[in-house]
Amino acid sequence: MQSVLIDYEKYVGLKRFQQKHANLKQAEIAGRIGISQSYVSLLLSYDRLPNAARAVLEANVVCSCHRVRPANLIAERNASASSAVSSANMEA
Repeated sequence: MQSVLIDYEKYVGLKRFQQKHANLKQAEIAGRIGISQSYVSLLLSYDRLPNAARAVLEANVVCSCHRVRPANLIAERNASASSAVSSANMEA
């Protein structure tokens, strides 16, 4: 699984995989996707959350395909900082 994903995103992907391969046990799923069975179990613990809690996660977790890459965030932050400094210098 991709390490850039947060655990909830991994859980969502794992649930999709589990639905497609309903006959597999956790240990078999772990072997197929290359993570430990205990990590599969940990990710599946999201199943035990109340529906309301999962709804909050769904509403607030941005799909990784829409996530801004860190380099873009740094560039945006630097541009904002430069703009703020320029504005401060103009006012002084």
